[in-house]
Amino acid sequence: MLQRALSILLCVCVVAACKPLPPRKADAPPRPTAGAAMETPLKAPVIHQPVVASGPPLKVGLLVPLSGRAADVGKALQDAAVLALFDKYAGMHDVSNVRRIELLPQNTKGTPEGALEAAAKVKAEGATLIIGPLFAGEAEALKGKTGLPVVSFTNDARAAGGDIFAFGFKPDEQAARAASYVFQQANISRMAMLVPQDAYGSRVAKAVETEASKTGATLTSIVRFSPASGILESDINTLLDGKSDPDFGALFLAAGGEQLTRAMPLLLSNNITPQRVRFVGTGLWDDIKLLKQNTLQDAIYASAEPDEYASFATRFRATYDYEPPRIASLAYDAVALATSLALSPAGFSEAALLSPNGYVGPANGVFRFLADRTTQRRLAVIEASGPAPHVVDPAPIGFN
Repeated sequence: MLQRALSILLCVCVVAACKPLPPRKADAPPRPTAGAAMETPLKAPVIHQPVVASGPPLKVGLLVPLSGRAADVGKALQDAAVLALFDKYAGMHDVSNVRRIELLPQNTKGTPEGALEAAAKVKAEGATLIIGPLFAGEAEALKGKTGLPVVSFTNDARAAGGDIFAFGFKPDEQAARAASYVFQQANISRMAMLVPQDAYGSRVAKAVETEASKTGATLTSIVRFSPASGILESDINTLLDGKSDPDFGALFLAAGGEQLTRAMPLLLSNNITPQRVRFVGTGLWDDIKLLKQNTLQDAIYASAEPDEYASFATRFRATYDYEPPRIASLAYDAVALATSLALSPAGFSEAALLSPNGYVGPANGVFRFLADRTTQRRLAVIEASGPAPHVVDPAPIGFN
């Protein structure tokens, strides 16, 4: 009953949301008031004008972990998805070209088996598109099993393919964008790398090696650390190769969260400081709290334009009274994409999803799906300095 109540609540009409290029700024939405919920309390803006729509709804499954190890993230993904709908429809005046979207949330429990069960349920209810699941293992379990396009939140290219689209930020794309800026605009020709000894680290290292080859820059060393133990003193000794001072002008540090926080004192005590070396990272650094906790003055990373994400985060906090995890913005943009596609005669077809011109996500900017079903994004280069990160090289506008 609760799930059906949420589905009815979300039968709202479609207007342009995740727009095809060129991008346009959306008007500020009205302040939200309280609403209803599925398995967790939820607030949603009220649509003050009655909205009339014709035709049957397009049903969209939303697969998120509402129990298990990632329940908090799942709740935020669901909240962001609901918010995306209400933000696009509140105060709508023109109903001459609308079509309803009905969102069908299901709990995956954070497991491949749970994802399969959840996907079967939304398909039985008539879903023609699935947004989610969260984890690569869940997405891989759905490959070839649903007969529907699946826009998952993973960034793991190994999970993509066929009917599975990986909507997450690709670490190699972020690494290449940041490294290119450092080599070409910042004129730093020597870089060292600390990367985890896993698939993530390999993708980052390969991307930076490619950029170094393009520009003639030198990678002095690539040190791979254990993801379990993090960066150790021995890894830094290997990086310095017996020298008392670094012989590189930039250090690409593919670590975030607690790994980064534990590593910074070791780096600083070995004369690897912001005064001597430009720190470079990936979207793992796209976290204002993390940047403030660590000595990352003038550090560089690539991600979505911060103003776009900040608008989403502000709206989310005002609605739900808690800070969204960064990944919640993917649910916001994925639902916005669904509302845009619902306006097209092609609907959720492969041709529409693979539009070469791409789309503009309201929280994360310009993107498009590639033939391998991963997501290509237009990223800004961001510098962590002063009270808040700021853009030093804006994201390109489009793909042409």
